[in-house]
Amino acid sequence: MIEEFLSTAAASVAVAAFANIMTSYLKDNLAKRKDRREVELRDEEHHVIANLPLSDDLASAEKRIMELQKISARLAVLDGWQIASSTILKNLNELHLSDAAKSQDVISIARQIPGISEEAIHNISMLKKARNLVAHSATSPESEKEILEASNNIISLLHSIKPKKNT
Repeated sequence: MIEEFLSTAAASVAVAAFANIMTSYLKDNLAKRKDRREVELRDEEHHVIANLPLSDDLASAEKRIMELQKISARLAVLDGWQIASSTILKNLNELHLSDAAKSQDVISIARQIPGISEEAIHNISMLKKARNLVAHSATSPESEKEILEASNNIISLLHSIKPKKNT
């Protein structure tokens, strides 16, 4: 009896429909599972980032950058740019330069600060470029290489631009 049923055209249609339904069901559930895992990973990264200390001292900044580098060079670059640019602006404020100097970009400002080397200026420029690559979601292998290189230079850059009164 089952053989007769399976041999009919209706059975073929029923089996095809069942296979189609199961395929859709499995695709949907696998996609939901993947989405849940991605959300869990983002939440985990956010939790780690949220628990990293924010402080003006160099040791805390170093710790924060090292922890971010373990998660993602991109995160380290974004945070490193913010820390580096605010450090440069603090240096500028300590020098009591004119308001015209304050309206320039960070690299131009850094050039005006005594004690910041050309190597540091180069690293600031690299970090700025990497920050822009991250901000614009660049994903080419060359971009990834530049982002990683800038990330690896952040801590030495922070040491080279730190305010002189903290040494």
